[in-house]
Amino acid sequence: MSRISFEEFVKVWETSSTLQEVADTLNMTRSQASVRAGRHRREGIPLRYFRVHTKIDKLAVLADVRGVTRQEVAAEALERQRDKIQESEERVA
Repeated sequence: MSRISFEEFVKVWETSSTLQEVADTLNMTRSQASVRAGRHRREGIPLRYFRVHTKIDKLAVLADVRGVTRQEVAAEALERQRDKIQESEERVA
């Protein structure tokens, strides 16, 4: 596998619809693409996040178990995700 430049990776990442599309386009595994994106984010590059379709189902299951609405669980998940991003940004600063 040839080395994929930062520029090529970012272009493919930002123009793709799914993590699988990134992996297929760059001839890498989903895990490799995800790890590389995470590394760039830790370097301060604000790459987009892909919506994980299975996560939606898991939120519904959790909501059912808790006896709350899916929207409440989704709001909690979003808040936690924002907290993680803020913590990451504070470490970079």
